[in-house]
Amino acid sequence: MSLGFHPGNDDLALRPTPASDLNACYRLGGKNYEKGAIDTVNALDFGEVFLTLPPRIPYLQKLVEHLEEFLTLHPAA
Repeated sequence: MSLGFHPGNDDLALRPTPASDLNACYRLGGKNYEKGAIDTVNALDFGEVFLTLPPRIPYLQKLVEHLEEFLTLHPAA
């Protein structure tokens, strides 16, 4: 547990310094976290984000519900 927390078990909504936590994760991969979202988005496992994490993170659950509702009402052509 080189991060000082376990991303799979801990309540991430309670983390006091999420940007520092993200930087620690990037350092494990030999990179630095910068506020640019491209690297973060490209590194995400969207199956995990949409299927596994929402029940553990209430705000993410709400976002996923809104996205699903939007996509249901506005299907791609």
